[in-house]
Amino acid sequence: MREWQTVLLIVNPKAGGGKGKGWSARLTQALQRRFPSVHTVLTERTGSAAHAVAEHDADLIFVAGGDGVFHDAINGFHDAVNGDPPSGRAMSLRPTSPSPSIP
Repeated sequence: MREWQTVLLIVNPKAGGGKGKGWSARLTQALQRRFPSVHTVLTERTGSAAHAVAEHDADLIFVAGGDGVFHDAINGFHDAVNGDPPSGRAMSLRPTSPSPSIP
């Protein structure tokens, strides 16, 4: 079984009526308990998520926010791999909502 080492967390701080920034800290802490390396990016504008995906070589990518940031991240992922995702990359496609515990 593959061990995920490097995680990229992309968060829209304006999501959830501005609660996204708070999610960022909680999600980062939860991910740090499970993965050796977690890099968190707060989006600032359209294209921020795509840029983060292209710039960070992550084994696993999580996106927290609405449809816009998720779509942006997918576009960045697609562009980064020229439409042919290499093995070892994954993206969580499950809609997320704030939760006191991350399974």
